[in-house]
Amino acid sequence: MRDESDFEAYAVARWTALVRTAVLLGSRPDVALRQARSTLGLVRARWRGRDEVGDLDVHLYRTLLDVRRDDPVAWWSTAAPLDAAPLDPQWPALSASLDVLTPGDRASLVLRSVAALATEQVELVLGRELGPAPSDDTLRRVAESLHVTPVVLADVAAEQRADRRARGRRTTVTAGAVVAVLAVVVGGATWWGTRPEPRAPLTDVPVERSANRAPVAWYTDGTLHLTDVELRVEALRTFFEVDSGAVYADANGAIVHVDTDGVRTRIGTQRRDGTYQVSAEEGLVAWVDESDDRELRVWDLAAGEVVGTVPLSDDEDIDVVALDAGVAYYVERGRSQAYDVAADDVAEVASPRVLDVEGGAVARQESDGAISIASPRDLQDRIVTVVGLGAELSPDGAWVLTRSVEEDTGQVTRRLYDAQQNAEVDTGLDAGAVVFDASVLEGGAVTYLVELAQEDPDDGPRLSNSGSLQLTSCETPRPGLEPTCEVVLTFPRSTTWALAQ
Repeated sequence: MRDESDFEAYAVARWTALVRTAVLLGSRPDVALRQARSTLGLVRARWRGRDEVGDLDVHLYRTLLDVRRDDPVAWWSTAAPLDAAPLDPQWPALSASLDVLTPGDRASLVLRSVAALATEQVELVLGRELGPAPSDDTLRRVAESLHVTPVVLADVAAEQRADRRARGRRTTVTAGAVVAVLAVVVGGATWWGTRPEPRAPLTDVPVERSANRAPVAWYTDGTLHLTDVELRVEALRTFFEVDSGAVYADANGAIVHVDTDGVRTRIGTQRRDGTYQVSAEEGLVAWVDESDDRELRVWDLAAGEVVGTVPLSDDEDIDVVALDAGVAYYVERGRSQAYDVAADDVAEVASPRVLDVEGGAVARQESDGAISIASPRDLQDRIVTVVGLGAELSPDGAWVLTRSVEEDTGQVTRRLYDAQQNAEVDTGLDAGAVVFDASVLEGGAVTYLVELAQEDPDDGPRLSNSGSLQLTSCETPRPGLEPTCEVVLTFPRSTTWALAQ
């Protein structure tokens, strides 16, 4: 069910309920149409990899909440068209009663009554437990009195293209809010140079259709395993999975986009040990380019061109640390900077150093052993502090994977936190497990690359080129339950390997 016709069938089936849900959540009816189109556009963008998002309806309505939260248009400042409201006479009184609820309580009620989600689905959408509660017949009746024009699928595709361009300033409400809260503007980044010429495709690589057994993409022994295909790619060092395939950096510093047909395009060159970031949602790539004038570059995968540049100093240690909602975060001369591509502005981010930004959440290293996470959830900023060094946020910013180091033994332990509840969660790994890499998904599911423990100590010492690695997938437990982990596959430690970042 990954092709366009299947998406169209799903979109038509969910359209009316989606629009009515947006209205009952508080959107003007005319605005709800646009927000519903944006929601379906984002779902369409990830349709090929829908197995990774789990329950499609949960993903759909979670996306709707994100779209409403991040809507850059001040639609509440103008009156709604009189002929666009629900026709039921109880609508004005019901609207007033809904307005006094908290956003979470309102969403819980509307998602059950109008979207017809089960309690378990609503819990997944909102990221918290709910008590048993019946749906509201009045709410359902009022919603059904709202006339919804049929969906025009061409408009959904157009909204998706426009949304990709426009999504560039959200965190709490927009991406600019992160810069406004965390940063002091130090000057506009001028993209005065000439855009680099489009890159010519490299030679094709062998491609085979094969379903990936792991929840995330992975690479070993020269083969890149994506959702539906395996690609032969030599000298890959790190990579990100995107809807159109993958973006990887090789051992020579080349940054390459490879699609699922094996068509490779070199989009830039960084230092061999350089850092780059990819936003799969926006289809953007950011890196410090070393091919011509040294500068930060941002590439649009859909357009196939550079969409923003920032001149840089000759500092050797410039790291690109995050790319979220059209804002590239990098560290230059020890200072965190934020480049807003849409606004073409650079802002200096207040200390301490930014570690990661996802879904509007910002993780920063406060001190040795402490990480702060500023989250825009619940429509207001919250800052939680967890124990750890370094941080990887889940794509929705709700989970953080970090590590701690024992002072006496030097043993490194991976730690997983629910940033919404400010609580550490059992990883499901054995005590003392040696983790080489890890990737955290929405919902807190984590895939680990773990050293296979020796059953017999007499087998001899562990050498760097001996033993095996296990790709292990762990589902985050519900409260009161143990986590469940599954070994997806095992391969020799001596091979080259990488997990999607």
